[in-house]
Parts: sequence; structure tokens; C-alpha cells
Amino acid sequence: MESPNLRICAIAALVLGVAGAINATGQPDTNIRPQRCTMNAPQPGFATIAEIKVANVSVSVGGTQDAFDYSALGVGQSLDMPTLTPANRATVLGNYTGFVPPGYVGGAPYTFCASFKGVIPFPSGPQKPGLFEIGMYLSPLASGRR
Repeated sequence: MESPNLRICAIAALVLGVAGAINATGQPDTNIRPQRCTMNAPQPGFATIAEIKVANVSVSVGGTQDAFDYSALGVGQSLDMPTLTPANRATVLGNYTGFVPPGYVGGAPYTFCASFKGVIPFPSGPQKPGLFEIGMYLSPLASGRR
């Protein structure tokens, strides 16, 4: 069985250098038990995350976190998340700060993504690795990286 892979894009269109809300939400086509959430914030201070919610359960507790905490460079980062079914959603809420990292162009579009990686629970037998990805297009165009 292939790993599930889904990208859901929020409707809001933002651009680098213009602060705005991040509201990314999506649901998988099959059951998945997420164990890790990874975000593509290129540097600290790029975006803040207020809430990560999976299947109507908030898995982030207290205050706001830097989205870079959830970057691919994060070591040992894991969250205890409930099984996500096609009837439920994963949601990431936060804010893009307006920070334009070196090497990027202000005014250019950028796609901010949060991917949920975990296992596909099967009623009988072993669990299979899986991937569920939601994204927020900060603009409808390609990435703003030079």
C-alpha cells in the first residue's frame, strides 16, 4: 500500500514581507496516526504557530511557538496525536510575521506547508508508515526564493 499524501491549500493569498494569518486545514483519504509534524519555515522568526489541532484535539499546549521549532532540522520532535480519519481534520493556525529571510525576495509568493507523518493503523497486522500533508499557499504563484 502506498503512503497517503495530501496537500490542502488555504484560500488566503499572502506574500513575503506582508504579515498575515496562517490557517491551513485538511483531511486525509485514509486513517493515519500522525507522530510528527514538520513545517517549512526557513528561519526562526518567520512564522508563529498558535495551535495545532488533529481530529478536534489540540496537540499544542500553551502560548505561541516559532514554526521553526517544527522544521526538518528539529531533532527528537514528536507529538502525541490521535488517529486522523477522513471524517476529521488537521488544522494549523498561526501568523506569518512578515520576515523575509536572506536569499528570498520581498513581495514574492511563498508556500508554507505543514506535513503530518505517521503510521496507517490497520485493524489486524502491522502498521505502515504514512504521510499526510497540508499546506497554505501564501500566494497562488511559485516560491519566492531566488
